[in-house]
Amino acid sequence: MHQMVASSADGRYAYLTGGVTYADTGWNGMTVVDLASGAVRDFEIPDYPLDVQLLSR
Repeated sequence: MHQMVASSADGRYAYLTGGVTYADTGWNGMTVVDLASGAVRDFEIPDYPLDVQLLSR
């Protein structure tokens, strides 16, 4: 289950937060998807991330 999603400025990656589900369970992590290849990487991060925001210069 994922809470929110954001895409990179170049459209190559999607970043999905773990978050909390309605069943009062969740995942402390973020998933990064390479949209060209379909490769998926999961990263554990604390405190059930509920949102994601990408900053660029």
